[in-house]
Amino acid sequence: MPTPATPSLDELEIALDAATAQMQQLFEENARLRIELAEASERMRTAGYKLRVVAERLPQPAVAAENGAEVAKAGLEKAA
Repeated sequence: MPTPATPSLDELEIALDAATAQMQQLFEENARLRIELAEASERMRTAGYKLRVVAERLPQPAVAAENGAEVAKAGLEKAA
């Protein structure tokens, strides 16, 4: 009855080195992606702040309607 082949110590070391190299690559990619995510988050935060500032400067719908009515009334009074 044949015995199952067991990997040699050299084969195990080669497999371990390959796994270690792959883990190092994944670690580096993870670090790079975390930096990209942090940069993207900062850009989104800045964009959100800018949008809030712009939105605060826009006239509110009720105020805009009142202003429009006042302008129209003033135009009619000048025409009369």
